[in-house]
Amino acid sequence: GEELGGSIGYAVRFDTVWPRQLNSICYMTTGFLLKRLHNRGLQGISHVIVDEVHERDLNNDFFLGLIKTAIAAHDGLKVILMSATIDAVKFQLYMESALGRQGSVPLMNIEGRVHPVETLYLEDAIEMLSWAPAQRKESGKDGETFLVCDNSYSQSTHQALKALGEHQIPLEIVGPIVKHALHQMSANGDPGSVLVFMPTWGMIHLVTKMMQADSELDAACIFITLHSRVPKDEQMAAFLP
Repeated sequence: GEELGGSIGYAVRFDTVWPRQLNSICYMTTGFLLKRLHNRGLQGISHVIVDEVHERDLNNDFFLGLIKTAIAAHDGLKVILMSATIDAVKFQLYMESALGRQGSVPLMNIEGRVHPVETLYLEDAIEMLSWAPAQRKESGKDGETFLVCDNSYSQSTHQALKALGEHQIPLEIVGPIVKHALHQMSANGDPGSVLVFMPTWGMIHLVTKMMQADSELDAACIFITLHSRVPKDEQMAAFLP
């Protein structure tokens, strides 16, 4: 196949292979694209394709505001917003508001395969593991909490939720959940992997250290952290058999 650096390139933190200047495609993070727009504007750009546009963070929100302004000022610019879980009509109306009466934003739906996913919540994990926080923490006024569940859950689960603050993420439950998943995988003969998503780099680092300190998990798992702060070579270990 064609080598990188010709018609195809990419730009991510710590690693960049730029394509040729004309008639090319460059995959990049939103942060890189914002820097590109700041330095050179839309010069040389004919199409902008944004995947997973439903994901909300400062860069994405700021970029959508910029691109909305850009399509009103540049008639030739083509913008494609993509997502498997997007509220398509909401984004369609958002972009159309920049065009006014000058045009409309077409909407395309591509049917695909959806894998069955079972959604479990914190109270489900607590119930399944018979888990309780190590130390009770009063939350809210007079010890009240907004974390509640219905009467189908045991009293111990109700008490565990009451002991957690509304904005508290009980990191100590991650290890037991991973152990439970590993036991289920072993029983089913599943050689797969477990993905643990955390909202910040600090939490990723802390949870990794907590699980590595557990002798059972440390013996059973290879821990790979995926984040822009982690060197590419270390992250590529996730694709090894």
